[in-house]
Amino acid sequence: MRKTSNGRFAWLIPPLLIFILLRVALLIILYKLTGGNEFTSDTFVFNLGLHPLSVLTFASDASLYSQPPLFPIAISPLVLILSAMTNEFLAPRLCYTLIELCMFLVMAVYVARADEFELKSRRAIMTILAISPLGFMTGTVMCQEEAIVALFTAILLLVVRNGRYRLACLIVILGILTGKILFGIAFVGLLFVARNKRRIIYFGILPVMIILSLYSLLGYRITGAIPFLSFSPTGIPFCSSVFNLLLYLVPMSGPFMKWASLTILVVSFAILWLFLKRTDSDDFPVVQLVVFCALFFIFYHMNAEYYIFALPLLAIVPYLRHFKFSKAAFNWLHFIFGITSWGYAITYGIRVYSKGFAPRSNSKELALSVYNKFLGFLPIESVEIFLLSATLLIIIVLAAISFRHLRRRQLSSVV
Repeated sequence: MRKTSNGRFAWLIPPLLIFILLRVALLIILYKLTGGNEFTSDTFVFNLGLHPLSVLTFASDASLYSQPPLFPIAISPLVLILSAMTNEFLAPRLCYTLIELCMFLVMAVYVARADEFELKSRRAIMTILAISPLGFMTGTVMCQEEAIVALFTAILLLVVRNGRYRLACLIVILGILTGKILFGIAFVGLLFVARNKRRIIYFGILPVMIILSLYSLLGYRITGAIPFLSFSPTGIPFCSSVFNLLLYLVPMSGPFMKWASLTILVVSFAILWLFLKRTDSDDFPVVQLVVFCALFFIFYHMNAEYYIFALPLLAIVPYLRHFKFSKAAFNWLHFIFGITSWGYAITYGIRVYSKGFAPRSNSKELALSVYNKFLGFLPIESVEIFLLSATLLIIIVLAAISFRHLRRRQLSSVV
């Protein structure tokens, strides 16, 4: 990391302290409020780290639910150490928080090496990363592992800035196999900005298709289910895509939503291709944000924790030299996005629990009592719909702002 004018990284210290202190405070508060009782149902993902080869060798039922095969291997060192040092409530949260910290530090390297970010902008970007609800709510509070995808997003930004597209392809492949298969849409952004687009196909898309095909065939032979494709949610609104908003009005099956959303997503990328196929590599963060927004809006199975994928992009985009949009307005959109998306997820969980559809726990009982005390006069399903609608609207606005920037840049280059 290049030194600043005073020879040190003083600009990084305040955001780093905010990052650490905020998460430590949240862990202390959560532990005291819940008594260390878990309130999510996804701790089994963390426990995969105790058996690093369990998904890769199809020794775990989790392989049927499309857990990436290298994820247990990647988190295994942290899992083994933290499981020995603390309890099952803190261990996964510390694990995912440390992964988010790695993303934070990679982004620090990115902004330090980019000449376009002044000292004030660097501090602002890193502070946004420290306080964004998309970050701390995902791992520290809700015990979700998706920060690992945000880490790959940050590494990809750094690699593309250095013009190393072959390495970028490898990063995306590793992100798919270690984080989420959804990270494969990063290839779309690479295709938009790479001058040699065949390089992305030959070194990225084709190899990962071969790897996933072989892995899927092996999985089908061993388990009878195709990894990444066999899973479909039931037709119940609980995610955050436009399909789930429609579910409040029109019944649809999980398989229908899956294939309809994938079809529409492919068509949307084809349309974007007509406008963005000649985008400059300097605008890769903006391009990638547009691509992620398309995924967030259309894909049928979009949980609140998935939005952390775009956290590095949301932090740096308003501070790019050529980005002509109010930084304050963009950051407020980002912050409200974190509140509405997680607000929807939590409200849905409270409603399900209130109807007896979820196992009882002290923490869920506390959340229900808090809701009844302060918002009990509002129909809970109406609150859900409002928060989901607000989340989707913000996604559209973020995509429109970013797309407008890209079109303006293209038109100015032609002139």
